[in-house]
Amino acid sequence: MTTNINFEIFRNLLELEHQKYVPTNDIEGFKEYETFLKNFSNELKRYLSGKGFVVEYGCKIGNLAYIPWIRIAYPKISPDNKKGFFIGYQFGWDDHHAFLSILQGVDSIPPSEQKRVLLHNKDILRPLFSSGSFIKPTSDWTPRIEGAQAKIKKGTSYADAMICYKPYQFSRLPSPEELEKDLLEAIRIYDELKPLVIEHKLVNYNNNTTQTSNAPRIRIIKKNSEEYLNSPTRK
Repeated sequence: MTTNINFEIFRNLLELEHQKYVPTNDIEGFKEYETFLKNFSNELKRYLSGKGFVVEYGCKIGNLAYIPWIRIAYPKISPDNKKGFFIGYQFGWDDHHAFLSILQGVDSIPPSEQKRVLLHNKDILRPLFSSGSFIKPTSDWTPRIEGAQAKIKKGTSYADAMICYKPYQFSRLPSPEELEKDLLEAIRIYDELKPLVIEHKLVNYNNNTTQTSNAPRIRIIKKNSEEYLNSPTRK
């Protein structure tokens, strides 16, 4: 069975030790990694073309980032890469690790309120959607990957922002077919969350938002994932 995405690039991203370039801001040494990151982002853009998504990547703002990322988003609920709710690949949580997740941006939240608001939003959304094979982190969760020798040191600030996630480790990377299924499942979850985010006004991080007893339960479309992605009824 063949996949529609070149996940060999994803494997390359997990194999390279990009973090060794970060402490000294070694731009030249980092270029190979950035090339793979850009190429994988372009693979996702091609795959998701015409589906209503914005796809972009980031690996440095001034200095090199410990956590390079790729963002897949509907502009309506994620107007830029630090706001709203979006699908994200985060690389380099620790060497050779990555996460695929649904998470929240923090740019429009005052720093003193970030943890409270992010956890509040997760508490609202957690019971209202089916996460399938993705993990719903609890409020006291810290990032770990099965088989990792130690607790993950970098990227822990993402933990509060994650609605659900799937971890990857280079030495235990699933097949390309499974990786594609994971992405399609993330899109299904994201589609399920979209009306909930809008209804509860979570895009604007309304601090007065409260969970309602009649919040909608979204129907799970029981089709294979690729058929779902291309369905004309998908919003």
